[in-house]
Amino acid sequence: MNALEESKGRIVWIDFFKGFGALLVVFGHSNLPENLAWWIWSFHMPMFFFISGYLFNGDKTIDLNRVLKRRVETLLIPYLFFSILFIIILPVLNNTSKIPHEIGSYREVIKIVHDGWKGLALWFIPVLFFTEIIFAVLIKYLGTRHILVFLIISLLCLLGYYFSIGRIHFPYKAEVIPTAIVFYALGFYGKHHVRSFLKYAMQSDRQFITLLALLSVNILFCYLNSGRLDMCFNRMNNIIFTYLSAVSGIFFSIILSYYLTFYLKDTNYIKVIVTYLGRNTMIILGIHQLIKICLSSLSLLFNQTIFLLLMKHIIFWLLLHGIILAINKHFYFVLGKKRSV
Repeated sequence: MNALEESKGRIVWIDFFKGFGALLVVFGHSNLPENLAWWIWSFHMPMFFFISGYLFNGDKTIDLNRVLKRRVETLLIPYLFFSILFIIILPVLNNTSKIPHEIGSYREVIKIVHDGWKGLALWFIPVLFFTEIIFAVLIKYLGTRHILVFLIISLLCLLGYYFSIGRIHFPYKAEVIPTAIVFYALGFYGKHHVRSFLKYAMQSDRQFITLLALLSVNILFCYLNSGRLDMCFNRMNNIIFTYLSAVSGIFFSIILSYYLTFYLKDTNYIKVIVTYLGRNTMIILGIHQLIKICLSSLSLLFNQTIFLLLMKHIIFWLLLHGIILAINKHFYFVLGKKRSV
């Protein structure tokens, strides 16, 4: 099976791409050296908005009620499910956990949820929900090729930057939505160019140089920027450097994902694990930080050693795998699925 062939209705390289993004999210929340974290953050969240736009199929005939119903099932219900888990578990760890240690009363819970969960990855889900609904409305009433759509997206790009430099914040991190729509639109309008680019880049004499060029552009503009991209708090710094590093990082990840899924055998451990993560990105985004907080709280009871750190990472991945299996088998309905997988 090659990278473009489907496995149970899924395109393999896209699952790998999403799995790679999920790994970057987990590593990005793992107290990495600042320079490495800066690089990861330059494109890891834009990846998810981009691929969501890439996978969106819509035109003027789109049924908005159907889109809304489906996004409620696949985004808002999972958001509520994972939010409830945090609300139940975090107060128990109130004296030991660092993120977010403020949860101790109903009023504090409301404030943190209202603020978009602060630094927790749950912020992403409602932002993606509103991004998809707003974009679907634009396509429904203006069509996919209307010049006004491109004008609106350009204005949203500037609006997102204005919110960033002005440190303007809204409930549920709504200030991130304009920038999210830009990356979403890039994925939607760029899908045909992505396919053409893949054909070009996968020629044997161009594979390595294409990857190297994209990674070089990504790293160059990532570190030329005056600060790291942080979509969670809508921090962009230099708008040109931000988009250049993000888009080049996204295309680097696309080529890398396509290349590896094309050449690796279906039984290869890397391919199996990363595509598995890609099929379960919602669960990973929703639960990985809660697992980390619980393990960090428990580890405070012991002397901090390299062995303990290693064991914590092993236990983290085992717990994550177990939770993924449990949710897919017993609580699949909270992900908008009709049956267990």
